[in-house]
Amino acid sequence: METTKTFSIRAKTCTLKQNSQEGNATILNSGTKYVIPIYQRSYSWSDDQIRKFISDLFTSFWGNDGESGEEPMFIGTMQLTVEDKNNEKEIIDGQQRLTTLLLLLKVLKTKFPYCHQLKDLQFDWLRTRVNNGIQQIYLEAVINNDLNFNNETQNTYRRNTFLIQELLEEELKDEAGQPVPFDIDRFIQHLFSNVYFVVIETRAGLSKTLQIFNAINTTGLDLNGGDIFKIRMYEYLRDKKGQDETAFDKINLLYRTIDECNAAIKYNATDIRGILGIYQNILIAKYNLPVTLYSYGSDTFFERLFDTIFNINLWEHFKKNVNNIELSIEDLEKIIKVRYEWENNGYQTGEDACAMHFIWWSRYSRYWNLTFIFLYKFH
Repeated sequence: METTKTFSIRAKTCTLKQNSQEGNATILNSGTKYVIPIYQRSYSWSDDQIRKFISDLFTSFWGNDGESGEEPMFIGTMQLTVEDKNNEKEIIDGQQRLTTLLLLLKVLKTKFPYCHQLKDLQFDWLRTRVNNGIQQIYLEAVINNDLNFNNETQNTYRRNTFLIQELLEEELKDEAGQPVPFDIDRFIQHLFSNVYFVVIETRAGLSKTLQIFNAINTTGLDLNGGDIFKIRMYEYLRDKKGQDETAFDKINLLYRTIDECNAAIKYNATDIRGILGIYQNILIAKYNLPVTLYSYGSDTFFERLFDTIFNINLWEHFKKNVNNIELSIEDLEKIIKVRYEWENNGYQTGEDACAMHFIWWSRYSRYWNLTFIFLYKFH
């Protein structure tokens, strides 16, 4: 297996449309389409995050004292992939802010149709592949329709658009509720030229891109072991096994099945990390991996396994066996099935419950998983 560890990172300061800094980099003038990839979470900014974003934006426009005028506003970093042959860049980090800016521009264009800087503005520069196309349907429902209020709650884009409308109305009134002078052209000029991102573009495989994201991310999405496994398993099935994007739907179904099983028994018997702990023991035994790997936490085990599979870092305990290891959705489905079969049928006596309790809280707690490995083997 050829080892490939090369990647590139390029950083630049961007505004939305007008940038007087060196390089003149902008988000909306290049003809680039921005795509939120399938493995990202849905758009989910809450009321508090929207309120702070709009408040900070207008503070930078009015000035801290309300009178001193525009001040530059920095809204953090965005991580993008390099542009592909279709003029698309995937958004690794920054989808919440960029989506909220799109919604704000939609509100402003609707409210101020005479503003010449907004008149020809289009909204086809952002697309999302999240949640099997449902998120894109929700986004288009906002982009392509009037912003008339309704009681819909499922569409987060619509809900946040209504909130932005309300906050805009508040910003344009004084404490007595009277309209304040507002120059929409000057505000749009500020929005387009005085709001700054640092855009980091990476050219790397998905696993390496994720590693870069975790290194630079301090305020955005906190990825836990379950999140990371979902993304890296998708990359494995796509790049190593030749599967298409439907592989991600199958992985998502695993997570949903666990949630549904927990809901059915009315308590959280396990989660994806518990399932991965069982899978870890099965893989170690099946592929004769070093026994020291039994002592690894599942997050570390799968992180190093995927690192080795993708030649990011050839970890000592994996590199001799990695060519033989086969991961599959079917294995994980079977583990989930036997885990909840035991949950539904186990603990038949007080003695059983006591025995499991003593094993769980002893130094032999890892043998707890032997129950499920046995069921997996003979199911």
